[in-house]
Amino acid sequence: MNHLLSPHRVLLPTGGGIFVDLTTPAVIISKMSFAGIKDHDDPQVIILPIPYGGTVSFGPSVRSGPERILTASQNLEDYDEELLIPIDQLRLQTLPPLPITARGPEDMVERIATRVADLFDPGRLLITIGGEHTITIGVIRGIKRRIDRLSVIIFDGHDDLRSEYQASGYSHACVARRISEEAPVVILGVRGISLLPESRPRGVEVLTPSELRKGERWKGIIDELSDPVYLSIDLDVLDPALMPAVGSPEPDGLSWHQLTTMMRYIIEKREVVGGDVVELAPLPGLLTPDFIAARLIMKLIVYWVARSR
Repeated sequence: MNHLLSPHRVLLPTGGGIFVDLTTPAVIISKMSFAGIKDHDDPQVIILPIPYGGTVSFGPSVRSGPERILTASQNLEDYDEELLIPIDQLRLQTLPPLPITARGPEDMVERIATRVADLFDPGRLLITIGGEHTITIGVIRGIKRRIDRLSVIIFDGHDDLRSEYQASGYSHACVARRISEEAPVVILGVRGISLLPESRPRGVEVLTPSELRKGERWKGIIDELSDPVYLSIDLDVLDPALMPAVGSPEPDGLSWHQLTTMMRYIIEKREVVGGDVVELAPLPGLLTPDFIAARLIMKLIVYWVARSR
């Protein structure tokens, strides 16, 4: 990797070959490619890391989440065990992390929306890696600047339907509320409830793990959504026994099998144009969550590539 060094710059190493230029805040000097896959000139999948954590209210920071996920991805195996797709044949392009603004979450959301609107191509899969869940608001707004219709499916341990939290309407606790102003939203795997069903915005469907276990109603909800679809995965949807490295863990989360089975169904049945994996809050000395997050992104990629063949 070529690090752009200069006597006029003050560079802070953040690990994994990523440097931040402190003389022009949040400028990323170098980057890693997901799974070590060389960037393709005609990618099927574009990956944009967004290491933002400006509204996190509890637990460890999520800012280093993208770096830790990219680092873990360097050690993924050569084939997906379900579809036997060789990962070195995937056409990926991993972009440098998006520079972060300190002007507040609303400004950051606009920065993300501008970048996503520039990148979005409905024939490719756009994946963003967080960072906190607030980034998804910006991603959805950016996509909506390019296409008129969009449905959003969110896997999350919380409904995130507050209108405002800690004096901000752009908190991670308000993500689904803001997105519901842009598109119909289905939230799956919720254990933390902020609004009762009768108080939820129109066009919002929420299913808890106990409701998911009762049958296949969720499939009917997915089948009725209009295309295209965006898929957002907050890692706290998983049970904390499997994924402890999140800021707001909730018991009775989804298992790996439950989550990936639902992801595969959604991608096979709907026209998915984008997705994200967010809210990894790395824990010192514990690498397992990093690998789980990296594997989840790879699952998203291989399911989409298999459908698009």
